[in-house]
Amino acid sequence: MALHVRQAFGQSLGEVCGDLGAETLSKIKARTFKNGALTVVCPQLVCAELSMRSGGLIGDINKTLGRKIVLRLRFRSS
Repeated sequence: MALHVRQAFGQSLGEVCGDLGAETLSKIKARTFKNGALTVVCPQLVCAELSMRSGGLIGDINKTLGRKIVLRLRFRSS
């Protein structure tokens, strides 16, 4: 399941945050998924931006997966 969640995050990231640019998006990585929480590692400034967009990301990830699996996102700076 964790692999599917990470793949769905990658797809959703491009759709919801495509305006951040390819270079920035390449630095954002989904690391772990446990108990409904997906941990994302990215540069510190990007953490704040993704935090503001987390509702849209969670909605799009769950839409891609076909059910409500991801309940929250955790951001860690790289």
